Amino acid sequence: MSVQWTDDQQKVITTRAKNILVSASAGSGKTAVLVARIMSLITDSVRPFDIDRLLIVTFTKAAAGEMKDRIAAAINDAQKLDPDNEHLMRQSGLIHNAKITTIDGFCSTVLRSYCHLTDIEPGFRIAEEGECELLKHDTLENVLQEYYALENPKESRKFQAFVESFATGKSEKPLTEAVFRVFDACESQPDPLSWLAMCRENNRAGSFEEILGTEWMQMFLSDGEMLAREGLRLAKENLALANRADGPEAYLPMAEEDLRFYEKFFELSGYEERLAWCRDFTAPTLSKKRAGKEENPALRDLFKENRSRHGKIRSDLCGVYYAGSPEQVVSALAGSGEVLDELITVTETFLSRYAEIKREKKLIDFPDLEHYALRILRDENGERTDAAKELARNFECVMVDEYQDSNYLQEAILTAVTRMEEGQDNYFCVGDVKQSIYGFRHARPDLFMRKFYDYAGEGGGDPISRGVRIDLLKNFRSRKEVLDFSNGLFRQIMRREIGGVDYDRDAELFCGASYPETDGGEYDTEILIAEAKEENADGSTFLEDTRRDALKQLEARIQKRERTGRSSTGIL
Repeated sequence: MSVQWTDDQQKVITTRAKNILVSASAGSGKTAVLVARIMSLITDSVRPFDIDRLLIVTFTKAAAGEMKDRIAAAINDAQKLDPDNEHLMRQSGLIHNAKITTIDGFCSTVLRSYCHLTDIEPGFRIAEEGECELLKHDTLENVLQEYYALENPKESRKFQAFVESFATGKSEKPLTEAVFRVFDACESQPDPLSWLAMCRENNRAGSFEEILGTEWMQMFLSDGEMLAREGLRLAKENLALANRADGPEAYLPMAEEDLRFYEKFFELSGYEERLAWCRDFTAPTLSKKRAGKEENPALRDLFKENRSRHGKIRSDLCGVYYAGSPEQVVSALAGSGEVLDELITVTETFLSRYAEIKREKKLIDFPDLEHYALRILRDENGERTDAAKELARNFECVMVDEYQDSNYLQEAILTAVTRMEEGQDNYFCVGDVKQSIYGFRHARPDLFMRKFYDYAGEGGGDPISRGVRIDLLKNFRSRKEVLDFSNGLFRQIMRREIGGVDYDRDAELFCGASYPETDGGEYDTEILIAEAKEENADGSTFLEDTRRDALKQLEARIQKRERTGRSSTGIL
């Protein structure tokens, strides 16, 4: 039985000689389409590939195993239809050696094949995660002890200021956590030491104009604008409440004045203008006039709740984002600059010492796999090495799944084994930025979004881009009622400045499957609200419970309530 692909799915399967980004929404049949594309490549009537000439990188070992099994099954099905096809027989044998792997698995293969090009000791082994954690903590503890014992007065004073800024209590934990956070961030970069040097340079902006030009300051002020937009929304909602026939009419002047604050804020653009407005504005106090007979008490309560929320927003705008004059900002950063500089210095020392200890023990961790692979594939100038070119000749296509969770280091590795720099476009990426959840692991969804907007989709794109974007928006997993609710929710909360994508027609989910018609009502979306303050058997509440299974237990409790007909109201 042949599969009826949609037009967009067919484009994914058949498009050739292009760099491709597939933006595949949830339930769009992504895996089935990927298998179909791979099968079309290895059974092409003009230029069929061998399956081991494709590099297919997935996010987890389980996903890699599933992909290999599905491709093997597809090859087997094809053989049943054409049992005398020698090429298919060959693929049945090659599938066991196919390069269907995780990024770590691929990097491990590169390292073991070209180990002689590195300074790593023969006989190395990959350390377990727990072993690495213990080694890191022991190494950092020794590094800190050396800094505590510094005899140079100037260096000792800098370190003590650093310690006092981060470890304000009796514990060193905040200090060690700060070093580890910087260490983890730099480990996800192609060149950790250069990235730390860049951080140090950004920390030394002298004038206010230089500070405004830094990436971190732009991000900081952008966060402030997002906060102000939420305040503006709440102020508009309050004005509408006060204008209702059954609304809190006595609060109308306050609502108008609150709205004026946010509207004026957005009329101004410069830092100093917004700073002056924040300083000059005085928030009006709520009227103490009693509610009229026609007034709905619930609307008055909602008005107060909204005002409390946007009052906190206004307080943060004026007290955090626009809290000081340009001179005060420069002075404050000059005071903290030395501390941040010392944080970078300690991290550099730890990075070097940890690497030395791993070399002595002939250990490498997973970040090492990626860094060693990058050194094998690209030289100090970022140019591809002979090893990279040799591998690129072996791969007809490089395919990356869950691309929204890649980082700059992984991108540098994978593009090195494509043929793009030779003018042949064979880089295929698939993912969904709306499902990017690994920011805490330093995933960079902006890599995905750069291609999303540059590659030419139906809506256009960068005219000089050599790539094409194909959107898989139809969902074959859910009913229209489910998708309508999901679209309605995410249309309101997902914006480019927050998640990197606007939830517009290019991001919405469309129903792709047919379901039996109903009389209506039975598939309406239900929202179950968890009672977070409810006590567990030990007397703790969900908010206080740090066990990993606490959320599962709470969800099970809600489901039980639904089955027994008990109320499930509350606040999560």
